[in-house]
Amino acid sequence: MKNSPQIKRSRENTKQMQGKSSLVYTRKRGERGMWAGGRGVAPDLPCLLKVEKMTKLEDHMEGIINVFHQYSVRVGHYDKLSKGEMKQLITRELPNTLKNTKDQATIDKTFQDLDADKDGQIDFSEFVTLVVRVLLTAHEDIHKE
Repeated sequence: MKNSPQIKRSRENTKQMQGKSSLVYTRKRGERGMWAGGRGVAPDLPCLLKVEKMTKLEDHMEGIINVFHQYSVRVGHYDKLSKGEMKQLITRELPNTLKNTKDQATIDKTFQDLDADKDGQIDFSEFVTLVVRVLLTAHEDIHKE
């Protein structure tokens, strides 16, 4: 697995640790580390500042980001999904939510619909479109029950 992307923003980033507290740290441009499958802290972090608890919503948002990065770092650009990476993400992470996840035509259509800039890759903002669509459908389904 490749190293995680360089984080260029200067604000603090919160990472979940052991489900109860978070280590808040600052990563500077050029520093490297692994995302550790969406949990834990990279072993080469330079400065640990304080421990604080993340809210449930913050934890879920971080989970979405980590799932995206778990698949995006495999092929090509570290912060974009190739069609193959997108297929793996959909079939492994959304098998109960999306219909026909193993059908290549469905994957192709979904990929084409999400690829707004038509560069042949799905960046995070395009991926969020899928997440929003899935959430809206799930919300509607909850009200039908």
